[in-house]
Amino acid sequence: MLPFVTGKATRDLPGHDGADKQRASLERDHAAKIEQVFAVILDKIAGLSNITPDSAWAAYQDAAPALKDALTTMLADGAALGIAFGKLQAQALMITASKPSPYQGVNWDLANQHVIDWINGGGTVDDLGYADFVTTAIVRNHEAEFRALVGQWTQAGTPLQELVDQLQATVFYTDRATMIAETEITRSFFEGNRAAWQASGVIGRMRWQTSNDDLVCPDCGPLNGQTAPIDGDFDGYTPPFHPRCRCWVTAVPS
Repeated sequence: MLPFVTGKATRDLPGHDGADKQRASLERDHAAKIEQVFAVILDKIAGLSNITPDSAWAAYQDAAPALKDALTTMLADGAALGIAFGKLQAQALMITASKPSPYQGVNWDLANQHVIDWINGGGTVDDLGYADFVTTAIVRNHEAEFRALVGQWTQAGTPLQELVDQLQATVFYTDRATMIAETEITRSFFEGNRAAWQASGVIGRMRWQTSNDDLVCPDCGPLNGQTAPIDGDFDGYTPPFHPRCRCWVTAVPS
């Protein structure tokens, strides 16, 4: 049995803490960029000559490409961080296994291509990437509330700033940008980890990790320490288990 599998040895792996500081930095940076996109959308809506639920919604949808660009960059950064730490873990295990070289015979470009395909899709119309999926989900998530707020404002005849303030408080709010960044950096970090481990050929399984403190939720707590094949999942889940989940996985050798 190789070391780095359980107990203290697991904590000795590079990135044993889920690269928490690096992930937190990415989350802050990209939450700010998503907020900037939200501000642009609000400006577009406020600049309409005739604001109705339909015209406001159309303006929101017109801005979706800018939102997708921000999300694509965020996912790529999170996945790149995951690949970097996945490589470090794989290389540590290769050295422990007395491999001739931690780099010999490994095509790390496969990991990069995997995450590119995951983010952007396989290049066909029907094979959309995760960036398309999450953009659509974000835009559609508050459609009913968005339309209702605009409809109520048009009927009330109140100043435009009241509509802007309401939308900023309910649809385009700061905490929503933070939630998106925290959730999707967790997801893309995991995808990068897994891509690097698959490319290495020495990692067969992964172990779910939580912070193991009082802040861990009842959903994630029971998963702590469980293992699964790297091409599988944990009872139907991989990190993130839920919005704002900050769990991660560590490598278990073949």
